[in-house]
Amino acid sequence: MSTRSDPATRIWRLFNVGLLGLGVLLLAGFFGMMALNGQRIPPSTPCWPPPFHLSATTAHPGDTLTVEAPDADCHPHYGSKAQAEVQLRDPKSVTLVSLLVPMTDDGGFRTELNVPGNLPPGNYSVSATPYGIDTCFDSVHVGGAALGFDAGEPLASCALPQKPLTVVAR
Repeated sequence: MSTRSDPATRIWRLFNVGLLGLGVLLLAGFFGMMALNGQRIPPSTPCWPPPFHLSATTAHPGDTLTVEAPDADCHPHYGSKAQAEVQLRDPKSVTLVSLLVPMTDDGGFRTELNVPGNLPPGNYSVSATPYGIDTCFDSVHVGGAALGFDAGEPLASCALPQKPLTVVAR
């Protein structure tokens, strides 16, 4: 270790200290921006979409049901242009009615779902999910990588949130 204090050595030390300081500032800025946007690295817990509610579990053809969800407590930050997709599905999961409705930044929404007048009696389901947003935290593409999943690992798929709806004849 040199004890020289010639100008070249001092400049080299100042340069190294400056690089270290710049690195610290860049990291602090990165993590600070993530915190301002409400994101954690890695996320401490997944922020699931809020559960939705259906105004009735039994309906007649031609009835109107209310489908709604409260805002999530964990503040998922879906954005100001977020939408929820509400679907009426038959027993084989074929979509019969699909609606895109405005959703709050925290996932809340409220809409009316018209049961088609020509729908035969039977068991159906209603689903509601954020539109165009992968909310599966078992996926490497969103939360999975941050939670430690490897792209080569087999992952279970997310279950579609559904509520049963029985349609009865008038």
